Amino acid sequence: MAGTLVISEVGDTLLSIVRTSVQGLVPDANVRLASVDEVRTLVPAPDPAISVFLYNVGIQAETRNAPPKQGFDRPPLTLELRYLVTPWSDDARSAHEMCGHILRGLYDNAHVAYPDLQGTSWSEGDTLQVLLESLPVSEHYNIWEPADIPYKLSLSYLVRVVGLDPGTVAGGQPITQATFGGTP
Repeated sequence: MAGTLVISEVGDTLLSIVRTSVQGLVPDANVRLASVDEVRTLVPAPDPAISVFLYNVGIQAETRNAPPKQGFDRPPLTLELRYLVTPWSDDARSAHEMCGHILRGLYDNAHVAYPDLQGTSWSEGDTLQVLLESLPVSEHYNIWEPADIPYKLSLSYLVRVVGLDPGTVAGGQPITQATFGGTP
């Protein structure tokens, strides 16, 4: 599992995949991670552009009761990251073409193995799943509206399992014998 840079390095990994998938359509510099404030600067966008926006970080419920990782006193914090990948263009046909390339690129890389993960916080054997999510249009609006940004056609992706290693290591020797009520 990974260290504290894991969330930013998942973003870098997605950027790498998206940049490769739209090579020749969108300049590398116009494919970038974006916060809400940075997305606002894309209205109107440098034509064409793609933003990768992390809008939710959650816990993967299925792994909450996993055993502790060797050397640690508890299991890694396993995360699910949700992203909006948005093509920015004044031309609908161009935005649709970018969507097709992004969809194929992320579908072809739905399982990202250790050698293809960007950054240095990964452990050998780490992988990511990149899954297209079908959000209802109302949920897309609920993401865009509070940011006061007009709705844009976006692709929603779930990235899992991202494991953040605990910050403390297990201490002492394992308990092999206990005394209750004064008798072993």
